[in-house]
Amino acid sequence: MIEKPENSLEDLQEAFDIAFILRIIEDSKIPEGMKYVDLNTSFTPDQRKVWTFLKYYTARIEVCVNEVLQRVYFPIRPVCNYIAVKTKKALMLRVNRESQ
Repeated sequence: MIEKPENSLEDLQEAFDIAFILRIIEDSKIPEGMKYVDLNTSFTPDQRKVWTFLKYYTARIEVCVNEVLQRVYFPIRPVCNYIAVKTKKALMLRVNRESQ
């Protein structure tokens, strides 16, 4: 029997949380912060692979609450790649986009 590494899910969530912070810095385009998300200067080769993975598997939506636009970041779990195209399309058609 293969045992799950201790804290692996918590570690993955922490990695996504850090990725959200880096995405916020990247989206802000503030020069002082951009040096932290520059793949060519900030990261070792292994860190570059992790950042590329996390960036690919994170997304954001923009939600307007009380006339204030907020960006909400969330992970896209790799298992989502295995959802059938027909199922994805059906879900997209059923989602209510009229409310918050």
